[in-house]
Amino acid sequence: MSTPKLSLTGNKPAEVTALAVDTLVVGTIQGPDGPSLAPGAEAVDEALDGRLLDLLVTLGATGKADEVVKLPTLGKLAATVVLAAGLGKAGPGGAINAEQVRRASGAAARAMTGVKRAGTVLSTIDLGAAVEGVVLGAYRFDRYKSSTNGDQPVGRVDLVSPAEGTAKDHKNTLKAATAIAESVGYESESAFYRAFRRIYGITPGDWRSTHREPQPSALSGPRPTPPG
Repeated sequence: MSTPKLSLTGNKPAEVTALAVDTLVVGTIQGPDGPSLAPGAEAVDEALDGRLLDLLVTLGATGKADEVVKLPTLGKLAATVVLAAGLGKAGPGGAINAEQVRRASGAAARAMTGVKRAGTVLSTIDLGAAVEGVVLGAYRFDRYKSSTNGDQPVGRVDLVSPAEGTAKDHKNTLKAATAIAESVGYESESAFYRAFRRIYGITPGDWRSTHREPQPSALSGPRPTPPG
């Protein structure tokens, strides 16, 4: 399993727009009247003169789950390309859940073939889920694709830190989410969620929030088949 190098970066608008990455991932939300930008994309939108959503819609973005739309930045920010990952429909009150972030992050990771360095603001919504999605997306790609020349999973991902919590909290979440994704690794983000809950009796998000340690015997044993 090939895991991208993961690191945390600042969440100030100037720090986001100054990320010198090949691809910067933002989220889009599916709505009855068209897509909207997910939280975390504000600085990118401002750098593009408030036209990010309009440009994405012109390129066919709808915000539906698993959708990936790429937009060149033309020098408006340090990143070369903005990749909009669809989160699907928001829940009550506009809430986006961990599974949506995990799934969108996985779709983005699989779409970044040959990208050496990327950044993502999906981590500002749910850091742990974003990490799990990136790791699982790279795992799924690496399993089914040959790693020759440019045909490789994304090499490094800088995750924009959430506004809530301390730097120590964020580092612990990054470490824990990487560990559980690598240990359980499955072919899709949804299968990972179901299998983790079945094996440990707790969701990945609940495990991270309580810092509950999975049993070593479960981690070291044979990987079970995800429920159909």
